[in-house]
Amino acid sequence: MMDLQRHLRERFGQLRDSRRGAVFFVEHGLGGAELDDLRADVRASLRVHPLESGWWDQHDLPLLVAATEVGYRYQGSGTDFWPRLEEELDFGLPAESRQRIKDLFVRAVELYRGRAPRTRRGPRRSTSSRGRSPTPCCRWSSIARSR
Repeated sequence: MMDLQRHLRERFGQLRDSRRGAVFFVEHGLGGAELDDLRADVRASLRVHPLESGWWDQHDLPLLVAATEVGYRYQGSGTDFWPRLEEELDFGLPAESRQRIKDLFVRAVELYRGRAPRTRRGPRRSTSSRGRSPTPCCRWSSIARSR
């Protein structure tokens, strides 16, 4: 996890410093096998380190990338996002854990000039070169509403 955190911290920092616009956490630069490894590392870390612990303050980016990837694939209204993330991580996320992820996301948005979650529902119309919405905000709208 430390190597992943370091890679992602450097990647997002370089993206932030290279442009004026927002950094999108889907711009992690990882391929399919690397994302599989990231998810496996996050799953293992969740079993050892409670989300509420300070450990995640220093190892948050792999978790946020895994959540962002789920957000981009998710096509629902926002209420089913959390069960999909739980399934992806093979880990239950009660309300306090969900809030912790939201807090980590907000902190990372501030640090890397990321795109903050939208507060209104509805799909984004613009797409990136990968054919995705540039930010999972419509899937993360429940995060913004619950803050």
